[in-house]
Amino acid sequence: MDPFTEDDNYADIGGEASGSDLTNANSGATSNNIPLIPHHYRGATYEKNRLYEELALVQSPLDEGDVSVKSLEKRADQQVIATFVDGQQVTTVIDSAVVLDVEVTFMSGADASKVNRMEQAGMTDEYPDQKSALWRVNTAGTLLSDFDVDRDLSVVRTDRTSQYVAAARARGREPTFITQGGSSRSVVKLTKQDKSATIDSERVRIENTLSEPSRVDVQSTLIEVDGKPLLALIFNCRDLIFRVGPQLSLEDTVGLLEGMIEDARRLCERSPNLFRMKTRSHIIKSKNTRYGIDDGRMFRTLTTSRGIREIISLSASYFNSLDVNERTQQQIRPKFLQMIILLLSLLNDDDLSQLSTFLESTYRLKADRWHIELVILKVLPLRSINSKVFINALIKTFDDPCLPPIPPGQDNPQCYPLVWSKFVKTLLDFECILPGTVRNLGQESESWAIMWPDEGFKSSDVFSNLQYSGEGRIMNEIPPIRLRVESSIKDSIAILTDNNRYTVASEDIQKITNMISGRYVVFSADRKAETFALEILEEQVNGSLYEAIRVTNSILRTLASYFASPQRKGLLPKIRGNTQDNTFQDIKGAGRLTRSKAMLGDVILSVSYRVEGRNITKKDLLRLMTSNHRTLKLTIKSIESRIADVKYRRISGLLGQELNENISKLKKDLEQVQLKIADAEENMHRVEGGFIDVEEEPILKVFYPTKAEESRATTVWEDYRAEYLSDLRYLALEAKRREVGLVNWLSSDAVELHFAGSNSTVIATPLESVSEEDQDDEVTAGDTVVFVGQYLLVIEKAESHTPGSYIVPERAVNFLKLTSMEYERKSKRGMNRAKKHNTLVLTHLC
Repeated sequence: MDPFTEDDNYADIGGEASGSDLTNANSGATSNNIPLIPHHYRGATYEKNRLYEELALVQSPLDEGDVSVKSLEKRADQQVIATFVDGQQVTTVIDSAVVLDVEVTFMSGADASKVNRMEQAGMTDEYPDQKSALWRVNTAGTLLSDFDVDRDLSVVRTDRTSQYVAAARARGREPTFITQGGSSRSVVKLTKQDKSATIDSERVRIENTLSEPSRVDVQSTLIEVDGKPLLALIFNCRDLIFRVGPQLSLEDTVGLLEGMIEDARRLCERSPNLFRMKTRSHIIKSKNTRYGIDDGRMFRTLTTSRGIREIISLSASYFNSLDVNERTQQQIRPKFLQMIILLLSLLNDDDLSQLSTFLESTYRLKADRWHIELVILKVLPLRSINSKVFINALIKTFDDPCLPPIPPGQDNPQCYPLVWSKFVKTLLDFECILPGTVRNLGQESESWAIMWPDEGFKSSDVFSNLQYSGEGRIMNEIPPIRLRVESSIKDSIAILTDNNRYTVASEDIQKITNMISGRYVVFSADRKAETFALEILEEQVNGSLYEAIRVTNSILRTLASYFASPQRKGLLPKIRGNTQDNTFQDIKGAGRLTRSKAMLGDVILSVSYRVEGRNITKKDLLRLMTSNHRTLKLTIKSIESRIADVKYRRISGLLGQELNENISKLKKDLEQVQLKIADAEENMHRVEGGFIDVEEEPILKVFYPTKAEESRATTVWEDYRAEYLSDLRYLALEAKRREVGLVNWLSSDAVELHFAGSNSTVIATPLESVSEEDQDDEVTAGDTVVFVGQYLLVIEKAESHTPGSYIVPERAVNFLKLTSMEYERKSKRGMNRAKKHNTLVLTHLC
């Protein structure tokens, strides 16, 4: 029977554990852009948890027990076929629906060790893991819909099935219609058919890169993240822009923004792939980009590049409101801009291009990919496992004809300095200059350019002081986001979930954040400095369930082996009827499910749940346990039914006697399984009832030491022009220059400079901490300085120059950040009649 002929079949949609309200909302959600569950706002924490759970429910696949393929005897990872109507799975396969070809790339990345292995192996394996057939079908099914969060924080599902079906038919593919009795179809039935699509696991492929031009109907890039921090970050950003921003006090707004930075820290620690240099090129070129979690059964979308684009596009009114006063500008604007850059880093090229006009008019950011990637390099802490991966990923990210990928023959440490030098010089073409310090400037050739060190660079920290001199220059207002404590700092201050401050070893912050088992020593951050033991314990919660699955799979293999024997091949049809498949499918468990508990003495600080090392929620864990438990019980019931059939049929002779002996052994094994199932049920109840309303990680906030040059926002700007003269290999700087007359160090992080022949005074900060004995290396009386935007460039005469040349080159020594500047006072009378003198002087740096 064709399901199109019955309205009841057409409405038979829903998901596992959806609840009556959700099922009713879903079944009525046949039109686009409608909220699935209306609700009333009940506080930030509640709303974040509700959104996470609602996104899980609306994407939940049908339970395997509800699907028409229920037979026990199947091939390993058997082909799975499912039909989706209006973007939701129905219980039967509709033969007349178009079968879509689907192509996805999956970037695993919620596990730091796995991300490191992938980088070491070249980011992706030569042959990507195809996951299970069920995973591919469930995941492909979710790609037929977009899931967004409306302004009132309702989840909105937009079905795109009809668009994909129409495009598939435009390619010339029509389904094979199955009719009964030659009955005709009405226009209404064809309309329903237009909204249905079938997903075949054998036509869903996981690839390293998406085909261009597309050879398939559906393409998507799936990027695995730790769900809670990402959703919290996006929720707080939406909350600030749409709901609470204009009403919040300055202090509360700063607190909310600092909370968002803390969400970013968790995201950095628990979703390391997002903050890898090599990920940049993958995000840039991705299509239908989705960020979500892999729960073992499917990839579940939490947000998309398009959804993030919408948030950014609606942020203009809030950003413009920050121009009220200077204090607001200094305290809020930089933090808010940091969050905007973090969101921009999640956009693919297609979505970024749609924001270009908006970004340039609202944020004064040049919105071409080169400049956006440069500001991302400056603001975000992008890392690589080694310098080889970093330099290759850096060049690939910018994808510029002037910076071709490193050829295999030159992909070695000896050639990296040349590649790096070319990149730094290319920055000048984009009106950017990269300030450095005494440690990394002053080389024989190109003294002004930061040199490639012997050990190379492994992070974007080297771009922290990147300066843009073009129109807008808002890039220069945004300080880097410090999401990790520097290796030179041994201890950090953190607030734990008991709301007390503790001194924690910096190297332990990441381990504690990721709830890695162990015993950590912390100290109260007061005068007493009491010592405490923070202990993180892990337990496997599905051990009994997994043991039951192991024994059951052993029974299934015994049955498969027994009936595969030639002398017994006639038995199987007698027991279970005609079939073309004589094998038995193993039960596949969800993976190792664990619960970790962080304790400070007798106080429970946090509890987290994982599947194969990936963070999931308690409800997700219970869903996986319930699904495995149900599948196991159905399998046991089927085995017991087969055993009963054997007894009923009373097969005689030696085969019958042998069969009865095997049955006795299998029954003993089944008794073992039943005991393990009982233990598993007890574990499920224990997990479900335990640790309600407990945080997922023990750290609420980490206080990062702020670098001196970041702690002082500056509005100082001195115009300059920079050009690289490739024929002479000189940097030509047209800028104001002065000779230092007096140097007065106010502190280790601030120096006051007076200039010969001028009453103007500047205060500057070094780009890194300076000991008292090294202060003369930074700047000293008699030095010449060049004013370069927000920086002072200390220069000295070169040892030699080309005889007869009109150019006398000089050498770069060091950069200092201009914090404030007191100009020589001049009378305002006649200022508009006086001749304008060009105070910029040409300087050539070798």
